[in-house]
Amino acid sequence: MVKLIQIATSFTIVMLLSNCTNGSKLNAESEIGTIRSEYTPLDRESCGEIIKYDDETNDSKQVCPGYNNIPVLVKNIDGRQTVDLGGNTIESLGWDFNRLGEKLEWRLRDDEPFAAIYRYYIDDAGRDSGSSALVVAKISGGTGECIAGMVDGNLPEANELARRFADGKITEFNCGVDSPEEISS
Repeated sequence: MVKLIQIATSFTIVMLLSNCTNGSKLNAESEIGTIRSEYTPLDRESCGEIIKYDDETNDSKQVCPGYNNIPVLVKNIDGRQTVDLGGNTIESLGWDFNRLGEKLEWRLRDDEPFAAIYRYYIDDAGRDSGSSALVVAKISGGTGECIAGMVDGNLPEANELARRFADGKITEFNCGVDSPEEISS
């Protein structure tokens, strides 16, 4: 597995967390606008009809609800899942086998999505290894661009680390130039 490195804890954005009654929103104030989260489902029951495109391998795709009409497509290919955000596939980093978590977190700055966070469960030879990773994908113009960061999903505050990374570093991340940052203990 890819060696994960420590994330710097100093960010210019101060996170102010608040609990909402429906549990679907997370808000923060920053020097550059209001940042908040919205969630959409990735589980099979909440997404649309499964469309098989290879009966022999059971490869399929499924359309899931996205934020503000941004299409989300989950592809299942040879025991691996990938996410397509707004017409661009965000790769799963070549893990042998994986499966997605049940929701996608959209990070919004003044109601415009700039990042997506979702969990991959890593399988070892088709068996659940107990490992997971949170992927932080950059979004620009309603389209997913690339993976900018990965957080060890087994860390006690993995979700918060992923949010801090998205809020503090994703704007400066250059897809195709910079390597994804890996965050662990």
